[in-house]
Amino acid sequence: MKTLNAKQVEDKFSSNDNAIIIDVLPKESFDKGHIPGAINIPLESKDFAELVAKKTKSKAQDILVYCASAQCTASEEAAKKLAAAGYTAIHRFAGGLKEWKDSGHKVEGTAAKSGKESKAKSGGCC
Repeated sequence: MKTLNAKQVEDKFSSNDNAIIIDVLPKESFDKGHIPGAINIPLESKDFAELVAKKTKSKAQDILVYCASAQCTASEEAAKKLAAAGYTAIHRFAGGLKEWKDSGHKVEGTAAKSGKESKAKSGGCC
């Protein structure tokens, strides 16, 4: 598992059509705001690894997992579950959605559209 920062995420995943970006937070958090192009597979799903398998082409495909912020451990737990399931190209965005936004990147979701997002509601964690 490789840990990336926002710049590395942008460099590696913005032009990688074969990669998959997974927001592992609950659906409500994903709906409020997420990295553009990300899909939502909540870590809390009992069949998390199976749901990822349905969205990936192979276990060698580049996968980025992220959650709310560096204080959130959901992305680390997700990466460990994927490694245990045999995935080999797992990348963890440790700073998560907070670092993404703080570094000036855009987000998709209802809060992004309304402009009413507050720090307290910026993606909730775990």
